[in-house]
Amino acid sequence: MKTKMLQALQKTVILMMVMLLAFSGAAMAEDAGAQTNSSTTAASRAKFSDIPAGYWAEKYVKKLALLGVVSGSNGMFKPKDNISREEAAIMAVGLMGLKAEAEGKTDAVLKLIVSSWAKKYVITAIDHKILNLQEELAGSDLLSPWGKAKATREWVAKLAVRAIGKETDAASLQGQHTDFTDDAAISDNARGYINEAVKLDIIKGKPDGSFDPKGNITRAEMAVMFGNAERYLGRRSAQIVSGTVAEIGSQTIKIQQTDGTAATLNLTADTAYYKQDSNLRIFSSDVKQYYQVTVVQENGNADYVEVTNDQIQYETIKGTLVSVSLSDRNLIMQVNGETKVFQIVPNVAVKDQEGNGMSLSALQENSQISVMKSALDANGSVVQIAVEKVPVVAQVQGKVVSFDTAARTVTVKDDAGGTSAAYVIPDNVPLKFGDQTLSDLSGLHIGDQVVLHLTDGAVDQFELVSSDFIKLEGAVDIIDPSGQSVYIINQDHTRSGYGVAKNAQVFIQGLADATLTDLQKGDSVTLEVNKSTNEVLNITVQNRQVDTGLSYTVIEYGSASKQVVLKDRDNNFVVFDMNDKTKIEMYGSEVSLDAFSTTFKNKKVDITYTGKRLIAIRMSNSYTGTISKLDASAKTVTIETDNYGSLTFGYMVSSGVQIFGNSNASLADLQLGDLVKVLLDGNQEKVLLFERSDKKIFKVTGTSAYNLSVQNESGIQYELYAGANVNVTNADDFPMNLSNIKIGDYIAASFEGQTLTKVQPAKVTRGIVKNVGTNGTLTMFEYGGSDKTLVLRGGIKVVMEASVSTSLTSLQVNNRAEVITSPNAVTLIKIIPGIQKSFFKYDAQNNVIMFKKATLSEQYQFNLTANAYIHQGDQTLNPSSLVNNDSLMIYMIDGKIAEVDKVNP
Repeated sequence: MKTKMLQALQKTVILMMVMLLAFSGAAMAEDAGAQTNSSTTAASRAKFSDIPAGYWAEKYVKKLALLGVVSGSNGMFKPKDNISREEAAIMAVGLMGLKAEAEGKTDAVLKLIVSSWAKKYVITAIDHKILNLQEELAGSDLLSPWGKAKATREWVAKLAVRAIGKETDAASLQGQHTDFTDDAAISDNARGYINEAVKLDIIKGKPDGSFDPKGNITRAEMAVMFGNAERYLGRRSAQIVSGTVAEIGSQTIKIQQTDGTAATLNLTADTAYYKQDSNLRIFSSDVKQYYQVTVVQENGNADYVEVTNDQIQYETIKGTLVSVSLSDRNLIMQVNGETKVFQIVPNVAVKDQEGNGMSLSALQENSQISVMKSALDANGSVVQIAVEKVPVVAQVQGKVVSFDTAARTVTVKDDAGGTSAAYVIPDNVPLKFGDQTLSDLSGLHIGDQVVLHLTDGAVDQFELVSSDFIKLEGAVDIIDPSGQSVYIINQDHTRSGYGVAKNAQVFIQGLADATLTDLQKGDSVTLEVNKSTNEVLNITVQNRQVDTGLSYTVIEYGSASKQVVLKDRDNNFVVFDMNDKTKIEMYGSEVSLDAFSTTFKNKKVDITYTGKRLIAIRMSNSYTGTISKLDASAKTVTIETDNYGSLTFGYMVSSGVQIFGNSNASLADLQLGDLVKVLLDGNQEKVLLFERSDKKIFKVTGTSAYNLSVQNESGIQYELYAGANVNVTNADDFPMNLSNIKIGDYIAASFEGQTLTKVQPAKVTRGIVKNVGTNGTLTMFEYGGSDKTLVLRGGIKVVMEASVSTSLTSLQVNNRAEVITSPNAVTLIKIIPGIQKSFFKYDAQNNVIMFKKATLSEQYQFNLTANAYIHQGDQTLNPSSLVNNDSLMIYMIDGKIAEVDKVNP
């Protein structure tokens, strides 16, 4: 009897074991075949009777079940069951979206012993390097069933890290100890993977601070680990929608995705809501506009919504208020010269300068304001408006006391208060006079009646109301310098006489500081006459200008008549009048009129004259011009000069050549089109020395009182001495101090031979190449600005790392580049290489971005430039919107980040 009872009990135990194994195999077979099934709802597939609401792993089980990575059997998930290696491999394959590939595998030889239904998945895991076959073979008994062995926590950590493509990062952390109390128990070949998984928040330790690396992992723990890893997949499931909540209601949610597209999904009673940093469910009302979310959807229904970032990033935009529309709920602003329109939320907060609340309708046009809107939505509505400054509007009406045409300033005596004040007229403010617009302030006169409109003390409107001056035209008849008067023949052939004011100006083209004595009978003139005093203020000669002549010979000078007889190159004799104002130069030094007759007789001279009056006479031994002809057989050179036309001189074999940067320059280095200064012998016939003019672009590497250390595009260093004779100007040719040039600046340096003559900052455009024209044009998106088209004249050098090209065609669209230009200099274009980085965090206080380290010694944090361009595609991003592990392409200039291109989806 006892034997029969024992046999019955044995049969019962065996039957229970068979059923248990059958259930486990069924569950794993379900995981292997878990797919989205149109015959069941997503909600029903993600419900398990043994995963109650609030269960610590509920979120992760639901997420993976909805994605088809896991499933259960008979409505149960069995969260506390341990999981085998082959089962873990199946889940990893499902996580990567490779189930279809696995199912398509043909039977193949596998050295590991696995269940027949798992074989294809294990092979797929090996093919995709989730499993390292050699590693598994080395650690297994080939006669034992590898697939049935229980998966340990450290072993599964390796699968998770490999599945998301972070094996290289894990390798860099292999030598670092973990913070777990049982670190010594972790296998050496697993430590890097565990460090990487902890860093990415994929795994956590036990409550007692241990990791239990050799402990068997449960299905629930596996779901948590893979659920956390999913967000790092390089290619996520098509069911995943992630981005910023643009709108959310009771039935739908609209998500603005990072690629610029929007997805609107249905919300149902079965939609589950979670936060990334919590395992507990939240309410739908806890999901707000502008939160960042990840959604698992099926057929347009959002089944799972996870808030990944609930910190709304706002940006503040400052500008000038143009207008506010209460009906359209928008405002128009001028921001950095650009007009922008913003929508306003219904409950927008409006604050005055003291921070007190005010109504939207109380805002004044032209106020300086700042608006706050979502940084994650380019079209986001304004949630706050703060007034920073209210404009002060005023009007001044009065008479012109004085004016400065070059500085565009005018001093006006106010009719109301009788006080005088000077005002700057901005370049963009037109000078109105009735229906006319004056070209500049030279059209004003003392005593003119004007009206100025000012906003915040700055002139924004200018009108000349009335003037006491008229313009008359005629021909000069009599000039009386001593009596300060002039008579003209009017256009009606009558004669009129006028007194000339003591401060009157005479204008003759090309002649500076002209006076009444420079007028000649018959000159066609325009007089500006004060109607009330009948005095002439300005006289402009219309038919005569200053001319020049070259290579005249001085024949005779009469000291009594102050007339000089000259012979031109055609042997014609001409007579000119000289006076004390005639400028006499000998090789750059001035000579008195008394010494002229003995010093210059029979010498060749160049002259400047107007009519019969000699303005300047020079004995020259140098000329500057462009080489148009080099005749080696005749040993002559022809240059084209600005003042004297074509000039031909002989040269000698021994004639010297000076070219900056070439200490061994010779005649062979001169080319047609070169700008040169030729220094002549005593007979003014043959060239002793050629000094070639060059303009070169350099980058400044060091500065001192009178010296600049610079380097060219090839990295060659030069020391430039910028003494008192060197002209230092800004980019607009206004004088400036050498101390204004800083290390890192680009300069254009001009040379005559080896001598530095001029230094000025070069113009630098940095950004993205948008178009390379065939006509020498280059269109770029300029960092901190907009599209800009550059017209490149003359030579071009394109520097790409170690190579240099002289063709614009070597540039490609989307190249990042620095374009350094200066008139008459070779344009330098430096290609900025991109560097792939993985984002870690942003330090807003110091404007620093930190990146994940690939090696322990590499630099990982860099400052942003003032106008750094941070974007994804055409969408501009705020640096604070970047999240951990974002894949970025960065472009550096002088050690700072000029551009961040977010490249991951």
